[in-house]
Amino acid sequence: MKKLYQVYKACKAKHEDYITFVRNTDYYYTFESDAIKLYKVTGILTVHITIDEKDVRMAMLYHKVLDSFLPKFIKAGYKVAIND
Repeated sequence: MKKLYQVYKACKAKHEDYITFVRNTDYYYTFESDAIKLYKVTGILTVHITIDEKDVRMAMLYHKVLDSFLPKFIKAGYKVAIND
């Protein structure tokens, strides 16, 4: 999970004002404040994980439902960055 989080952080640095998703196998992952935004828009629960002794909030979205959720993010006023 550490590597995935590092990829997320690198992508997020380039797209600070976007909800950022990083794909790994069948899921898109998002972390920190983006995970909270995902919860607010979709109701998908977040979990707390530990990465390098830091508590990090994370959420996952199954890849087959991403397209159905994108309009909800746009309608809520968010921009979305996807790292496949």
